[in-house]
Amino acid sequence: MASTGCSAFSQDGQYYAFCGNDGKLKIWETASGRLKHEYTPNRHLSSPCSVIGWIFVSSQSAGNVSPLPRKRRRRKSISEQVDRKAVVAMGSISGKVTLYDVAAASVSTTLENGHSSTVTAIAWSAYAGLITAANDYHIVEWNLQENGIKCKWKSGKAKVTALAIPSNGNSLLSAEKIIKWWNLATKQLIRTFTGHANHVTFLHTIQIDSATSYLISAAHADNHLSVWMLDKNKNDKASIATLAIQDEATSISILVAEELQVGILVTTQSGQAQLFKYQPNGHTKPVKPSLNIAVAADINQKETVQQIPILAGHLTEDEKLLLAYGSYFNLTFEKVMPDFSDKVQCLIRSERLDTKKSKERKEETISKVKPTAIEEDVEYLAPGNIFHNYVSS
Repeated sequence: MASTGCSAFSQDGQYYAFCGNDGKLKIWETASGRLKHEYTPNRHLSSPCSVIGWIFVSSQSAGNVSPLPRKRRRRKSISEQVDRKAVVAMGSISGKVTLYDVAAASVSTTLENGHSSTVTAIAWSAYAGLITAANDYHIVEWNLQENGIKCKWKSGKAKVTALAIPSNGNSLLSAEKIIKWWNLATKQLIRTFTGHANHVTFLHTIQIDSATSYLISAAHADNHLSVWMLDKNKNDKASIATLAIQDEATSISILVAEELQVGILVTTQSGQAQLFKYQPNGHTKPVKPSLNIAVAADINQKETVQQIPILAGHLTEDEKLLLAYGSYFNLTFEKVMPDFSDKVQCLIRSERLDTKKSKERKEETISKVKPTAIEEDVEYLAPGNIFHNYVSS
């Protein structure tokens, strides 16, 4: 049940962005479930979005976006939250990277001349800034204050399909089938991790304490996640643990709890979610999920339910599950408290009620959504509008 297109929750779970094959960027506010933005970039069909990611920048920056200062405490006050603004970074098949400012409801910057072909991976860190990779076998570290390239280097002989930046921002992880760990200052390899037979689709780092970090990876057609220790003094040939999932992962969210237990929420192509409560301690056998989550529709027939696919999931700071389910034509967000009394938690939702709520949300927000974007001499009309001949002057 994997969807076509690119999607991602913002790091704080406040927004969810999706860019489909039609080239339109849609951004929902997850608390209300409302579609807040709809933007159609220029040349959206000839150069559609290939990958999407989120950036959080200082709202005090004038003009160009810039990284946030040093990382603050995990739980931020309201005043600290106000000082941040969310930006969606969209890589395209032309090699350009477009930055869409959610607060301004407009494109703030288009980064060019970094890549010559399809952008395949995006990573962001408040320490290291924005880093992208593409089919041209290069990695680009961007200078967002000057909208230019800070550094560019060759990634290898295969295209990079995933990127991750450890919390200290001093290094970078890039993945093909092989995962490479780079020193960002010198651009030299620290070490490599091998074990995936297919290209890697997700990379996530976990900071346990000042001296202990882990890496979690997922690959195409795999039914497991691999856990690696980020230790430059070791060169283990195999991962230290695997987490068993139903089928290929479509989204991964990670949260380190106060007791240093790692929560890992995975959604899969089958349209379900699996939650792991993982304590890194050298498991030799595959770790099974602590909870399986599914959503089903009550279609008013006895003993009959229909699965509603879970498209993505996000672990919130209060350790709840923020789920996006349904379809991108009728998307529902729900914050769920995990119930560990059973191994399976099935949420039965009224399909008729969800459709009614979706219609009400659409009617409430239709005036706030930008259905038409005009750039240069091109005008895009939303579906359903009467098309009049348009002649460029």
